[in-house]
Amino acid sequence: MSLHGHCNCNAVQVTLKELPEGDARQTAHCRCTTCKRDSGAGGMYVTIVDEDLVEIDDPTEAKKLWTDNLTESGKPAERWSCGNCSSPLFARTPNMPSKVIVRMGLFDDIPPVVTEIYMRNKKSWEPAVEGAASIEGAPY
Repeated sequence: MSLHGHCNCNAVQVTLKELPEGDARQTAHCRCTTCKRDSGAGGMYVTIVDEDLVEIDDPTEAKKLWTDNLTESGKPAERWSCGNCSSPLFARTPNMPSKVIVRMGLFDDIPPVVTEIYMRNKKSWEPAVEGAASIEGAPY
């Protein structure tokens, strides 16, 4: 199954290509401080995929790069958003070369969350996702 989505203003289209046979699309709830601030909430739904499985269509060159130098690992991460509407699009980290962390809010229909990451940032009043694996920090 491939997924097709876009930013709020529709300037940037994102396609997650069909996965190889036997693989399942893995959705994670990321509670890192950047995802919490980007979403204005308790985190963001993401999927981490090989970069060759992501297609970005940006005919007006709307996507904008922000280099995050405040990462937990101390290594700068690339964070991409739409320069028009500010929708978070995807991120890259040197900790996972050739991978892309795609923001699942771009898509209308997403697979259920199977993992929660950065659980150490979860507030006591926030519910956990029932049945999801729990990782205290980063998934690498």
